[in-house]
Amino acid sequence: MPKVSCEIGLTLKLKQGDNFEMIKPMVQIADIDTSKDVEKQIAEAKIALTKVWDETTKFIEEEVFSAIESNPKTREMVTKTLRGLEKRITAIETALEEKQ
Repeated sequence: MPKVSCEIGLTLKLKQGDNFEMIKPMVQIADIDTSKDVEKQIAEAKIALTKVWDETTKFIEEEVFSAIESNPKTREMVTKTLRGLEKRITAIETALEEKQ
């Protein structure tokens, strides 16, 4: 029973003035058992991934950004970047569904 995994990550540089900050959102679907219904496993993984993504971005917004509350421009830039990535993920999911 071979298993396959797929991970996509994107490192983004955020620049404000002379300061550089990096974020690296990662998306992974792992351990898909090729001897079982692959499509069903991917569908279930996408549901779980969406929940995890939502909770992670919520955590970032609530906890991590509290450390940079004194710099609203940085917070706005990071939030905008995460929302853009969320839109791209949705577009990728839609394209994958159309291919099925």
